Amino acid sequence: MAFSFVKYHGAGNDFIMINGFDSPALNWSSAQRAALCRRHYGIGADGIIVLKPSDISAFEMFYYNADGELGSLCGNGSRCALAFAHEIGIIDKEEWVSYLAFGGDYHGRVNGQGDVSIEIPVQQSKVKSLSDNQFFVDTGSPHLIVLKKPSDNWVEEAFKFRWDERFKPGGCNVNYLWQESTSTSKDQWHIATYERGVEAPTEACGTGNIAALLVLADQELVGTGQTLCIKNAGGILLTSFKKNAASNDDEKVILSGPAKKTFEGKLNLG
Repeated sequence: MAFSFVKYHGAGNDFIMINGFDSPALNWSSAQRAALCRRHYGIGADGIIVLKPSDISAFEMFYYNADGELGSLCGNGSRCALAFAHEIGIIDKEEWVSYLAFGGDYHGRVNGQGDVSIEIPVQQSKVKSLSDNQFFVDTGSPHLIVLKKPSDNWVEEAFKFRWDERFKPGGCNVNYLWQESTSTSKDQWHIATYERGVEAPTEACGTGNIAALLVLADQELVGTGQTLCIKNAGGILLTSFKKNAASNDDEKVILSGPAKKTFEGKLNLG
């Protein structure tokens, strides 16, 4: 069966986008989805996103990890889904719209110039300190934030953290967060991500950047009124708090950054 797809990436976090408005019946198995995501042999991606109609929002997105299984909330995937929704005429540019993802109702906006923002409800009080430099926080996806520069063998270490007993049964994503100065920027924050479901480092992680903001604010390393600029392997992502005046506990974080189409095509899935 031949199907059409479009490839997008958000700061290098790449996804196969499927228009479920036109192709509602895509009954793929987990193994077939994993094969499509497999680099060198399939299309290659960190995941698959299917957009489907919704009676209460602009669309509903279904995100599948590279292992073919249904995933949790994906920040960069959400931003790419909004860009794709604009491309196929579902939403307008520069307007906040509602969309469904992972059982929740979220909001996002296509800003123009390849930039897309989403709003994610969070609770800073949910940051859990595990040690002097390890923090756990769930931003729609579970994250372990490790405040240190990754070593040469950081992938092996992150793999152990990903399956650590503390995070059973589902495990967690692992993000190393550190600050250093370069010739072009002073005290730049950096992040390295090991992503569950992909089971490998990824170029960027949207919910990981949100988790980083929550941890840094909790540790008073950044102010809640500033925009945090974090350098991922695939590019810069921006996060900032949007305070809800009605509640001190209920906040939102805005995640912004690039969401770009790279190519499109048709493939016969045998």
